[in-house]
Amino acid sequence: MELIDNFAYLGVQFSFNGKFLKTKKKLLDQALKAMYSVLQKARKLYLPVEMQLNLFETMVAPILLYGSEVWGFEMSILLTGFN
Repeated sequence: MELIDNFAYLGVQFSFNGKFLKTKKKLLDQALKAMYSVLQKARKLYLPVEMQLNLFETMVAPILLYGSEVWGFEMSILLTGFN
């Protein structure tokens, strides 16, 4: 049997130490790209704030929450700033 440091399963990086930092960083990067794309198009089309919030909830939030049932139990360093 081969020992490995981490592996990916359904887009979630599982690490030998039980932390999901790589997964969180990847999802954050993807969500930021989606958010900036939504903002750019919203400004170009002069969309109302309510519609922008709806687009965020449907296009950005699911990216951020992907796999949170697995990694969500851990205190998030990215959100709290604590180690």
